[in-house]
Amino acid sequence: MFDDNDSLSEKRFKLTMWMLTELVKMRNRDIQSGLLKKVNIFGKEQYLINEAVITSKILLPFNHLEAILINVLSKKHLGKTKLDVLYRLYGENNLLNSIYTTNDYKKYINFYVPKAKRITIKMVGCRWQTKESIFAFRKIYKYTIFYNSSRKLNYVLISKGSGLNRKVEKVTFTYNNQGQPIVIFTHEYQTQELISSLHLYYDRKDRIIKEELTNYHSGSKFDYIETTEYVHEYKENYHKVTYYQEPKFSYLDENGEELEEEMVKYSIEEKFDYKGNLIEHKFYSEEEGLIELEKYFYSKEGDLVSSYYLNEDGNVLLESHYSKNLRTTIDRKKSNAVTIDKTQIEYNNKGHWIKECTVSNDDLKWIEEREIKYYD
Repeated sequence: MFDDNDSLSEKRFKLTMWMLTELVKMRNRDIQSGLLKKVNIFGKEQYLINEAVITSKILLPFNHLEAILINVLSKKHLGKTKLDVLYRLYGENNLLNSIYTTNDYKKYINFYVPKAKRITIKMVGCRWQTKESIFAFRKIYKYTIFYNSSRKLNYVLISKGSGLNRKVEKVTFTYNNQGQPIVIFTHEYQTQELISSLHLYYDRKDRIIKEELTNYHSGSKFDYIETTEYVHEYKENYHKVTYYQEPKFSYLDENGEELEEEMVKYSIEEKFDYKGNLIEHKFYSEEEGLIELEKYFYSKEGDLVSSYYLNEDGNVLLESHYSKNLRTTIDRKKSNAVTIDKTQIEYNNKGHWIKECTVSNDDLKWIEEREIKYYD
């Protein structure tokens, strides 16, 4: 590789070019084996992990040379297995995981950890009661996510309320041949009564282009079906969702004539930087105009450092600044009141978090616990 007359800078240059060439070879091998697929997202070519291939085959570990290259060229640890490294390099930061959708599948599948069979997540809200000098605890939600041995999401159980008022909903998923969810049903667990259905449609680039959400309402005083269609469109570094909110009820006017609320058109616009980070979120309607505007700013490493919530005139109402396990929020609507949220995290012996406690201005605010059951 080196000549006897090479200077130190020439040796560094040759070594760098050699390592880059080897990395390209590694990537090409993964493309040929089907582990990576090249797609065009917003006019830019990106490499994504082929989930269907990963779930159907065993990944070979990095060989000695590949391991050295990963350690030398990466500034931080990328993982112990080839799957860890692939997800860190290609799977965590792409636009398909960032866009707005009514589909909760992304959230549930992103909780997955290697060899997870079942993950139960419980979030509890805490409030200090001054008169009694005690903390009051209120369960916000609890859901249990079930995976098969190939990482595929089977179903989710969502627990709401407590005691006699406790209700459990079951969410099930139907997939296409590419392993994408195409129908998501939510039932009442005990009675099997249908609560909602969501149909998802994709384009040739595996992007969601339409969502049909149907809610089934039934009760002693009302019984009706409400359907909302969300239409997605994409441009370079831009994503837009448009939908009409249908009226829920008709009503009688002063003369006893039946009237209905008119349908209102809403739109959500999102903009991304070249790395796929969300930098602007805008929500507006035809009637009211701009309703909500949020802006996000990131470090060179891609970490979120600040966010701003603005009104229709462009005035900042709320701003937040982020560092490791710390968020500082300034509320402009409340005389610049400052809230400092600190997060403490506990891990199990496999390195997966099992408890997060958030302290807001020195008062305990949230407790989020995660119980992980692993396959043997």
